[in-house]
Amino acid sequence: MNNTEGILSLYQSNSLLDSVSYHEDQHFNLLNDYNGVSLERINYENNGYDPNNWHSASSSEGYATSGYQNSQYIQTPKTTHQFELNSSIISPDGDGFEDFLVLKYQMNNLGYILNGYIYNLAGFQVHHPFNNVLLSSDGNLKWDGLDSNGIKLPIGNYILLIEAFNETGKIIKRKIAFGITGIF
Repeated sequence: MNNTEGILSLYQSNSLLDSVSYHEDQHFNLLNDYNGVSLERINYENNGYDPNNWHSASSSEGYATSGYQNSQYIQTPKTTHQFELNSSIISPDGDGFEDFLVLKYQMNNLGYILNGYIYNLAGFQVHHPFNNVLLSSDGNLKWDGLDSNGIKLPIGNYILLIEAFNETGKIIKRKIAFGITGIF
């Protein structure tokens, strides 16, 4: 498999067990060089072909964890709400601990489109990380703490506004508070 893109499939006999489509754009945006940096699966129970289920290995682990639990592994228990965060803190500093915000969702019906907007406490929209995402019945979306220009948002408190709608016109809105912390 080449280093910039490819597809890896795992078969048992003639049955496809899992598959991943890789592209180097899936790496953490602030890395200068992707050479020697492994992409790690965030949660083993979620689909391998979901690009939101992959993240660059932690620098504190030498950018790879061969034979060990992935440095970016997050165990995500089933949500009790339609939308909730795995943690209310994000620390996007590449150390393998809360490097990204994970939005867990569990929908009662299929066919929802989700938009997620980040607002600062002054009420200004500072980013739109989830743009017209077609949701499955349940899953995770992740955001790495960067704005649309690839710049880390400042340390502070923020609001994630979620708007999901379906073709019948049903709209679901939710506001979730979170904080950005870490050493920048």
